[in-house]
Amino acid sequence: MSADIPVFVISLVGAARRDAMTRQLARWDGTWSFVDAVDGRTMTPADIDKQCNQDRATRRVGRPLSPSEIGTALSHASIYRRMIDENIDRAIILEDDAVLNDTFFAFPFDAVDWPFDVVSFFTDHSIAERKPFAEVSGVRFHRPVWRASCAAAYMVSLAGARKMAAATVRIQTVADWPVSPVKMDFFVAQPFLVKHAREGSTIERDRGLLRAQYPRHGRMPRFLHRHFNGLATALFIRYAYNHDRYDGIGHYIYREIRPSFLRRFPSRYLFLRGSAGAEKAAPPNA
Repeated sequence: MSADIPVFVISLVGAARRDAMTRQLARWDGTWSFVDAVDGRTMTPADIDKQCNQDRATRRVGRPLSPSEIGTALSHASIYRRMIDENIDRAIILEDDAVLNDTFFAFPFDAVDWPFDVVSFFTDHSIAERKPFAEVSGVRFHRPVWRASCAAAYMVSLAGARKMAAATVRIQTVADWPVSPVKMDFFVAQPFLVKHAREGSTIERDRGLLRAQYPRHGRMPRFLHRHFNGLATALFIRYAYNHDRYDGIGHYIYREIRPSFLRRFPSRYLFLRGSAGAEKAAPPNA
């Protein structure tokens, strides 16, 4: 059960989810502990400005970060720095809304014996190489070729912690991920080892409010977005209207054009999409 790998659970002080996570981890043979999360909602505007670059975040995410997102990113970053300070070779990081499958407790985490920065055990949305890089105890590990959203459950190495700590000196994006998965030794487990219970999530509620203020089409005319979205994207019209929401042309291509291109090759790429209750491979054109 990899008892020598510490488990850190990010959770707000007094959160009701702590009891549920405590019951789950009663099955874990090794050491685990709660890490008190940073509550971004209690941060002053001056604190937020000091610890988060909202202009850069808007270019990377397409909108400013909510206080809850900033607090979550700071919480993950605190573990990366702890790993560096204490020279922890690898650790498993969980958010307190992770629901651990039986396979999580049966999986031999120390059998992941290849160099890695991050091994993700759940993703909301990802496109990965269909051919697995490795397989351990029936779990396949795929390299993402695009994003791999959600940091609810993952294992990070000391090398990965160093990379992400360097990228979070000042928060510039959401917790998933300060360094793009395609620029790290990053792997996604399939099938997932956890589920993600997002019901009642403060982060999801706050994101919804911000997305209403910063719709995906941005300042692009609504009729163009509704009727010619694909053409507007391919001709960089979307970028022309909303260039301040992208970190340059390369980021625009990565975020808007690359996924459409990859979906043309379903025999080569695996389309992963998690849900609150289960994992599933998304259809090629989802």
